[in-house]
Amino acid sequence: MNTPLRLLSTALTLSVSMLVAMPAAAHQPDPVRQAERAGRWLQLDPQQVEQLAHFFTDVRLQRVSRRSDLRDQLLAVLTPEQRIRWQELRGQGPRWQDVDMGLEERLSWWQSALDLSQSQLAQIRQQLQQARSQAQQTRAQRRAELEAIVGTDKAQRIAEWADRRRR
Repeated sequence: MNTPLRLLSTALTLSVSMLVAMPAAAHQPDPVRQAERAGRWLQLDPQQVEQLAHFFTDVRLQRVSRRSDLRDQLLAVLTPEQRIRWQELRGQGPRWQDVDMGLEERLSWWQSALDLSQSQLAQIRQQLQQARSQAQQTRAQRRAELEAIVGTDKAQRIAEWADRRRR
């Protein structure tokens, strides 16, 4: 194989492997671009667009932080063997990340997949319920912040757009 073709092949292989290794967060839309798009769509002034970009950035950072904190709390309940199994299951994809799964269904699946004791199950249930409660409070606060930036009607349109996007 000649040198330029070998270099191209190596570069392509490296590029593909880097794309596969990228975390899912890297594929999410840029908050600034989201704010600019929303600004055009909702006819916001430049100050509102800037505030919206900060808002979207804060929301994303707090979401990542909450998920990381919850993951750390859940892992603290598990034995070393269960943590290894947890990591294996996370890599398996869809069933692990099934967003339509209710709390009790998810706990039942985790209990069988990780061989959780009743004590572990109770601790994890409590942690997940607390996280859900905090998320509801955060959503209400974020909704009020969004309304302060763009107004009630436009905040409602953004919420509807986000709901459609999640489905």
